[in-house]
Amino acid sequence: MIIREAEEQDLDKLIELWYEASLKAHDFIDPKYWEANKTTMRELYLPLSQNWVVGDCDGFVSMMGSEVNALFVSPGQQHKGLGTALVNWAKREEGTLTLNVYARNEKAIQFYEKMGFANIETSMDEVLNEKQFRMQWVKG
Repeated sequence: MIIREAEEQDLDKLIELWYEASLKAHDFIDPKYWEANKTTMRELYLPLSQNWVVGDCDGFVSMMGSEVNALFVSPGQQHKGLGTALVNWAKREEGTLTLNVYARNEKAIQFYEKMGFANIETSMDEVLNEKQFRMQWVKG
């Protein structure tokens, strides 16, 4: 599986992937929230991060150092090893990885636990009033 750095021309695909995957993974959050944040994601969050894509933008990981800001796989490409490949790639790059995940996103939590992450902190996302977990992986 080839993982490469995202390029400017990938941004529209990444935003659509993020949006579609967010709707599926976070069905407990009003879809209007994701729609309202498309521009912020495109103009702020992705440009501030290092973004790496797998396949033809079938999945991506956004990182700031060892912080995983986003990990998304296209709904039609899930359960094919793309997310695992992206996390394993990030593990090779960094000795420690941290991320936040909503407590109600049980599939993501199970995935991260399978990848060796552990919950190190619980907090509230004040904007959405959703409990979230801070998870961490440390190279053994």
